[in-house]
Amino acid sequence: MQAGAVEGQTARTYGGADELAESVRTMKSQWGADGRYRNIKETYEVEGEQGNCVRYRLYAEDTQAKGRGAHPSLPLLSVGRLCLHPRARKHAVDLYYSIRSAPDFATADLETEGEALLGSLQFSGP
Repeated sequence: MQAGAVEGQTARTYGGADELAESVRTMKSQWGADGRYRNIKETYEVEGEQGNCVRYRLYAEDTQAKGRGAHPSLPLLSVGRLCLHPRARKHAVDLYYSIRSAPDFATADLETEGEALLGSLQFSGP
């Protein structure tokens, strides 16, 4: 499991939740040009009372992972929330976790831990 956060200013102001969701989809659906990852499924949902967050969930196969043994690929789950500050709409935080495992490996405990991280995101200040 890997977790992380990226914080910064957006280059533009978003006109609404759908526009933000489309921007997140465009950004997150890039798996690289080398063919290592095969995108299987992705979902994007607007969250927050003001529509200022987009939750994303991406499933892929890592076809060139080290240590994959006899498996042709390893499943990769990447989950996150990209949120704009409710009062400073150009300030963004992308909080995420990813899990790469052997096929059929039980990842429920790791997902529970990752979801606790995503649920901890709060904004304060102006």
